[in-house]
Amino acid sequence: MVSDYELMLKDINVSQKQMNLITNSNNLIETVSTFYKKQKSNIHGIGIFTCKNLSKNEFIGIAGLNNLFKTTLGRWVNHSNKNNAKFFLTKNLDILMFATKNIKINTEILVNYRDHILNPEIINIKTK
Repeated sequence: MVSDYELMLKDINVSQKQMNLITNSNNLIETVSTFYKKQKSNIHGIGIFTCKNLSKNEFIGIAGLNNLFKTTLGRWVNHSNKNNAKFFLTKNLDILMFATKNIKINTEILVNYRDHILNPEIINIKTK
């Protein structure tokens, strides 16, 4: 049976090897947050989990900076078609993450990679 992750790769026309190159970038900024933590995932390797209850539309953190660097949040968040968060692109090409539903503490934060890659939404938020 083909997983949704494999279908997503086909949808965006990216091979697993290409995805590995994208996700394993050397341009990583390890970040620490009171909103999330990195730990072992039952979905794939390492994932990002909540440190507190999050409300729908709550800002979770910065996932990428200026289209050059990924943060811990952007690097380790896993894909799911049952996502509870979404990436948004700012005009200065930072990537922000917001909750798309209420998320309970110690729950894995998941994004649908299709939303980010196929339908990037530009939001007008100025970041430092």
